[in-house]
Amino acid sequence: MLLGLFRQCIIIIIIVTEVANVDLPRFKCPETSQWKFRAASECNDTDKYICLFDENGQKDKEFCGSWPDFENPGYKQILLGGTTREPCSDDRFQPFTFWTNGSSKCVYKKTNCNQEGQVIHNNGSLKTNRICRCDYTNNYDFVLKPRNGCFCVPSEEDCSCYVKTCPTGHRLTRDYECLKESKLKFNCPEIYKDSTDEQMRTTTIITLNEHETSAGNTS
Repeated sequence: MLLGLFRQCIIIIIIVTEVANVDLPRFKCPETSQWKFRAASECNDTDKYICLFDENGQKDKEFCGSWPDFENPGYKQILLGGTTREPCSDDRFQPFTFWTNGSSKCVYKKTNCNQEGQVIHNNGSLKTNRICRCDYTNNYDFVLKPRNGCFCVPSEEDCSCYVKTCPTGHRLTRDYECLKESKLKFNCPEIYKDSTDEQMRTTTIITLNEHETSAGNTS
């Protein structure tokens, strides 16, 4: 009898220990669409609810503050002892004022420029999105010619690419024109492969002066 009770106690202790060791889901700050609901339930005032990334604890932390705080475009706030200003991460941007009573991170995620035929033309900034272009080195051209001609703003226009076939003896130039090898002119910057990442192709931004080559010689 006593032995049976002892065994049951051991089993219960083991079960409780195992449950305690189970990793619970880490708390994440609410998305913008759920922010007001969480704020109302936690603080009864949407202006006082704050949820930021705690740099020391490496996790999101929520609390009720006295009033909302803000940062200039391109920046957000984190917790590092107190609230601290920090620039947007490389994959996000903030084109307008950041408020702590509405978000925990910079508002927009940058476009990846990774659809078929796309490459990154410009990585953007803390306040602006990436700019894409089509990879002419692999015969990709824009489905719809963008306003600039050389690159496309994904948040404002269609940046789709397609494989363009040039006539025999011609090749697709960086200006997305099929021209004869002996007479090439360029307005758009050249695409260079990023040596630090074999999966990424970027372009250098150069002055858009016209360059001409004739039979391989610069003139």
